[in-house]
Amino acid sequence: MANTSGLHEKLEGRENFASWKFAMQTLLESEDLWGCIEEKPDYIADSKKMNKTKAKIILSLAKRITDTCKTPLTQSKRGTS
Repeated sequence: MANTSGLHEKLEGRENFASWKFAMQTLLESEDLWGCIEEKPDYIADSKKMNKTKAKIILSLAKRITDTCKTPLTQSKRGTS
């Protein structure tokens, strides 16, 4: 199965954040998505680019990190905090 995020390294935590960040920025720049991170108005208005950026970032996280992130997102969709 192909690696859909384009990254070989998943974010595990502080120990590999610097190298993951460099790889993620390089990937997003190569796909013309870095403007979403920089919050450029024309990128923020483009829901397709924003969703693609979010997906690439989420797919590049280790499972234990996505499990931690999933709970607050699920609660906010239900209107609880």
